[in-house]
Amino acid sequence: MPVRYLSEEWLAAIDAELVARDRLPAVTGTPLGLTQVVRGPAGDHVYHVSSHGGAVRAGWGPAEPEDVRIVGDRATTEAIASGARNAAEAFIRGEVRITGDPGRLLAARQLLAALDAVMATVATRTTYGDA
Repeated sequence: MPVRYLSEEWLAAIDAELVARDRLPAVTGTPLGLTQVVRGPAGDHVYHVSSHGGAVRAGWGPAEPEDVRIVGDRATTEAIASGARNAAEAFIRGEVRITGDPGRLLAARQLLAALDAVMATVATRTTYGDA
């Protein structure tokens, strides 16, 4: 079933995929509260992925506690989410900003790799654009 990027169904699909992946608890040794802010003309979308407490979950609003915040505009984040754009390149060009403790990202690289796989799975059924 297709889900629209940044919709309730999209975030629920990410959370369900996180819950379904039984290997994720093995990579949650480094707690991480990651907040994503997507800036758009109709306002910001703020969601998080958090591995605090041993479980990895996604939800709306900022992570509690928040270790890292990533901010980008909708066009850039859509391109990254769809695989059309490289996230590191967007960061280097200043199109995505990271605040907080970037060392936590390095410490949680196994978790981030697992999150990439989750996001890629959901991206296969995600539609992009405002329509």
